[in-house]
Amino acid sequence: MTEIDLNNLGALSLEALADYKEKIEKAFLEKQVENKKQALDQIKSLVDTGGITPQELATHLGFTLGTAEAAEKPARKSKGQKIPAKYSDPVTGKTWTGRGMRPKWFSAYIDQGRKAEEFEIK
Repeated sequence: MTEIDLNNLGALSLEALADYKEKIEKAFLEKQVENKKQALDQIKSLVDTGGITPQELATHLGFTLGTAEAAEKPARKSKGQKIPAKYSDPVTGKTWTGRGMRPKWFSAYIDQGRKAEEFEIK
């Protein structure tokens, strides 16, 4: 690569400066990736030789990893439970909980200018 006179950058054309900028940014990013990989390789080597577990390392760094206790926790009680219907179509009797995508019948009524409250199950 040719030497750049940093004291005389103003003498370069805009195209030349843009070319140098692109090359510098690319080299900078490549060097960052290389340095990160080297650092991670060093950490892995130290962890392997020191007998440190990933959980111990994460805890020391202030992170938490999933634990066996967390995996054994029961799912939320509401998961899988039926939700009572909130809206009903007065013509067909079809219902909707108010969650998820609007059913076509509900959207059609709203598009006609009617209010959602008209279809609430009381």
